[in-house]
Amino acid sequence: MNEDAPAALDPIVRGLTRPAMMWGVPYVIFVLEMLAVVMVFINTKRLLVFLVWPVLHAIAYWMTVKDPFFIDIVITRNRFCSRTANRAIWGGDSYSP
Repeated sequence: MNEDAPAALDPIVRGLTRPAMMWGVPYVIFVLEMLAVVMVFINTKRLLVFLVWPVLHAIAYWMTVKDPFFIDIVITRNRFCSRTANRAIWGGDSYSP
């Protein structure tokens, strides 16, 4: 066996690993931004609120253009890696007194 030969690779099709997308952003983020705009519209009764949606969509697109799982990573980090109470004392998370 030749050790200088490159290893055989099995490429993963990127389309199989990407989340469902709607206009360039993951579907979950799209639903959340539309939900936020509609809720503000219901409370204010102003149609101008819908002009905020393209700005929100552009921000969501910018956040997820490099990594479509950006929001999922942030949610998981906040769920499992919360700050401890003594962070102000030690300047970081510490589990010892």
